[in-house]
Amino acid sequence: MKGWIKVGALLLVLATVLCAAGCAMAEERWSLLMLASAKAPMAEDMVPPDLVTLTVRREDAEGGIRMASSSTRVSLSAEAAAALERLCGAAEEESVILYARQGYRSYQDEQKLYDRMTAQGKPACRPGESDYQTGLAVTLVSKEFRAGQLDEGFGETAEGRWMAENGARFGFVIRYPEGKQAETGCSWEPWHLRYVGEEAAVVMQMNHLCLEEYRIMSGSVLLSGYRQQEAPIQATDEPAFTPDPNDWLVVDEIGPDGDYEYHLFPTEEKGA
Repeated sequence: MKGWIKVGALLLVLATVLCAAGCAMAEERWSLLMLASAKAPMAEDMVPPDLVTLTVRREDAEGGIRMASSSTRVSLSAEAAAALERLCGAAEEESVILYARQGYRSYQDEQKLYDRMTAQGKPACRPGESDYQTGLAVTLVSKEFRAGQLDEGFGETAEGRWMAENGARFGFVIRYPEGKQAETGCSWEPWHLRYVGEEAAVVMQMNHLCLEEYRIMSGSVLLSGYRQQEAPIQATDEPAFTPDPNDWLVVDEIGPDGDYEYHLFPTEEKGA
């Protein structure tokens, strides 16, 4: 009898450990650097753990974010929402007025959108492949782009330029930058901001990295070989991937999972 009690106690402990591990894994599925793309689709039940609805800016009150229309309601991760309010407030201090047009969309919302768009013969992300499901993405536009079709012309507006140049100070980057379609699979979307946190955003902007590139670099490369600078930062025309070739050797190769892996070695190891 005592033996069965011990076995039962052991199974109970094991079940508790497995449950805790499962909960930890579920939390780890969502992070500031997570991807949602054709190559890395999100699960149907993937919902950000701390979604909040953005506070609408009122003319007679401080705080909040201007919405693209009176019916627009936008939800984001709580951290991203707070950062976005700071960004919009800073922009307004420089007479740059920004409007939130789109935020979090669930897997089910994406399914409905995909069905509607494909029925009209228009391209659309498949459910699970949209950055908006992360709860970290927001469409932010100027007054003239509050409605209607968005196009790359927004990137040439004062608002679009301000976002590209200043977003990193608040932890935001252009999710699909110009010239990075091969890496992201998407054309330039200057209105599409993605929250990644200030540290990652600064490194990405200073080195002209998209999220896909930064994930590779932060996972397998010593980032001290890249330009890093604390906010505030200034726009730069320097090329991407800027470790000094006299100090570092970059080697890229196909890893065991089929993806490219990058490794940085000090110059003195070149002959090794």
